[in-house]
Amino acid sequence: MGFSHEQQRSDRDKYIIFDETKLKSDYDNADGDFKKEATDNSVPYDVQSIMQYRLTDFGKDEQYPLSLIDPNLAFLIESSSLTFYDVADVLTAYKCSAHCDMSDVPTCKYGILNHKCECYCMEGFKGSRCDIIETDSDCGGYIVFHEDNMEKYITSPNFPNSYPKGKLCRWVIEAKKGLSSRVIIEDLHLTYNALDRCYHWLEIQYNLPGQTGIKECGEITKKTFVSSDDSEGTMILTFNSEFVKNRPTEKGFILRVDAVGAGCKSSPCVYGRCVEGDTNCNFKCICDEGFMGKTCDTMKDTDKRLCLKFSYYMFGRTVDSLNVYISGEMKNLDMIWNDSGNLGDEWQEAIIDIPPTKQLKIVIEAIRGNSWDSDIAIDEIALTSGKCGDAKPRECLQTSTGSDYKGTLNITKNGDICQAWISQTPHKHDEYTDLEGNFCRNPDPGDSQAPWCYTMNKNITWDYCIIPHCESENCRRSDIGYEYDGVIHTTVSGKECQRWDSVTPHNHTYSHLSAHENFCRNTFGSKMRPWCYTTDKDLEWDFCDIPKCGSKPRECALTAIGYDYFGSKTQTSDGLACQGWDSMKPNFHEFGDMKEQTNFCRNPNWNEEPWCFTKNASVEWGSCDIPLCDEEMCASLPCQNGGTCIPNGDSYTCQCYKSYTGRDCEESENTLECLMTRNGREYQGTMNFTRTGQLCRNWKDTQYADSYGDQGNYCRYFNTNEIMCETNKGDLDICDVPHCQTTPLECSDTLKGERYFGTINIDENGYMCRRWDTDKEYMDHQTEENYCRNPGGHGERPWCLRENSEDEWGYCDIPAC
Repeated sequence: MGFSHEQQRSDRDKYIIFDETKLKSDYDNADGDFKKEATDNSVPYDVQSIMQYRLTDFGKDEQYPLSLIDPNLAFLIESSSLTFYDVADVLTAYKCSAHCDMSDVPTCKYGILNHKCECYCMEGFKGSRCDIIETDSDCGGYIVFHEDNMEKYITSPNFPNSYPKGKLCRWVIEAKKGLSSRVIIEDLHLTYNALDRCYHWLEIQYNLPGQTGIKECGEITKKTFVSSDDSEGTMILTFNSEFVKNRPTEKGFILRVDAVGAGCKSSPCVYGRCVEGDTNCNFKCICDEGFMGKTCDTMKDTDKRLCLKFSYYMFGRTVDSLNVYISGEMKNLDMIWNDSGNLGDEWQEAIIDIPPTKQLKIVIEAIRGNSWDSDIAIDEIALTSGKCGDAKPRECLQTSTGSDYKGTLNITKNGDICQAWISQTPHKHDEYTDLEGNFCRNPDPGDSQAPWCYTMNKNITWDYCIIPHCESENCRRSDIGYEYDGVIHTTVSGKECQRWDSVTPHNHTYSHLSAHENFCRNTFGSKMRPWCYTTDKDLEWDFCDIPKCGSKPRECALTAIGYDYFGSKTQTSDGLACQGWDSMKPNFHEFGDMKEQTNFCRNPNWNEEPWCFTKNASVEWGSCDIPLCDEEMCASLPCQNGGTCIPNGDSYTCQCYKSYTGRDCEESENTLECLMTRNGREYQGTMNFTRTGQLCRNWKDTQYADSYGDQGNYCRYFNTNEIMCETNKGDLDICDVPHCQTTPLECSDTLKGERYFGTINIDENGYMCRRWDTDKEYMDHQTEENYCRNPGGHGERPWCLRENSEDEWGYCDIPAC
């Protein structure tokens, strides 16, 4: 092309580092290949360019003469074809569009004008101006930020449920001049294998639009990307689940995207949140509790007791232990807390007193165990001052109706002061006169939905009080967060929130939220998202940074009022279909900001219970029949390991698989009670009842005794590609054995590898494996595709049928776990 190499550009020092001492001693063309030249840099530096030398070219003793300022982009320097920016260099250098009438040519948004006076588009864009995003119609699009302290959330299709296969979703994030686009991966689960190969991925082009981005897959939380200086505030995100269509899908992802200034661009706050300063490159860190310093990188020394709390999860037949250690000045590492073993498929809570320790260091050690089906995790870590038992309990409800509430709130939801229970003024009554003071109470939960009181307003006899539930989530499920009752108490600008029961420094009329301390709220949807008054006399109020929830919502309500309900009910208790919140027909309403809730039953205005507008023009709205979590004993899915929950009055019992015991089926006998393959041909568990609840008959007493006589009365893989057994009625019936939920490891945990279910499909001599169902003898292995296996454990180790080889089969090289 007549061009110099990319590494010879005059602006290369912003992108690469050249170390001449690492060149081969006999290399004599350093000036010709590596010397900087005076270049036209109107087209951005492209490390992916075909004119860019690889990092190892002409290096001595495997040393790298070139390295990247951003090492994460090293994968780009392997290009064997022209990139978009190579084409742009050609078009610019040879002035290919100089003959075009510039008054009659399009402005190319994500492209460049070519010799035909048309826009040549980057990959992912189309249209005469390269401004149309190539994406599926139900996802993707432009997200534009005109200022910082704004945010949006992006989720994969169907999140938090499994995303569909065959999707291509592309989002373009644009920030105004002077700001950078930022994306934070809150939670990501995309299909991959143990060799870190992505079957489905999220591509993040933070470096340059039109240049290949980093592909993320697997399981990721709290990972941040910020657009580069060359990208001019633009970042492109592409979700792809169509590249490999024969792999199962997973949960998907939720991303938080926003715009940041120069101060916060580098994410300087180690243990805290960054807030842009008033001047360029200035910032302020709002430190997490227990940390200090300009960048919140220093833990506060304390000679006081601390309380460490976190949630933890330990599930699997070989899960080992979770340990907490502390060390400090003149103190060696010492274990202060431990838990071990399989605790079942549910989260636990740890509450640990930390003794006074100078230069305190806390170490949390997780030992998962030696099998793929054992998981261990921690979340929601909090470190607070004082002994764990010293904390004052929050004003909150432990039951759905609040019959347990003994707090001190004495203001109704509309701001009226409560009348003393013993008083007869202004409202006469003959009940509950023995109750204390004028506090909100629910003495008859069968008759009232929540704590209430008689009021001092002569026009309103009684009213409910707004009190949060003790199990509140620290995230929001609606866009405006009307239901949020978590404990975040700082604003997006880093200001501490003023208590709702205080009128200093700002006077207000929200005393009905007195039980909510100084936590961010948006009760009744009074503003666009959760907010609070601030303790700064110069800033009356500000919005709060409340993340969107990533977990699947409950199908029951924590409170009888049901403001917290975000399940999928779409009809009233009278059987009428719900009208969409985004629709004004047949019933006009003022809840347009609820449009993302489609037509689900909700309670944004604190009605008696969840409700919806109906599709019946003669019935404006109706209440919905929503179960209460503390009345529906099985609504919280207490039975672990696939057990079946059976309500029993005020309690429940769990029908466990035979290999599990305990009240919640939490104790395992180390038998794998799930299917590793689609048809479950390998299943050797101990389930002995069918999906209709019929007990299985002993195989030796059936006509199948020759094949299954030694299998007791357990469900087994049958030649119909189902897990079945014969019932005492003499009928064959299907057993509902769950599939294992954890991705199989790409290694063998036994000598023969009979439990290997990974995705290696090349034998030890490099021959590609062919599908099992191409051989009549292995037709029942069709769901195993062409992966290495050891059916029945009859081989010495995993093997496969070969393609294009005189030898019909060969062993596979599967590493030991």
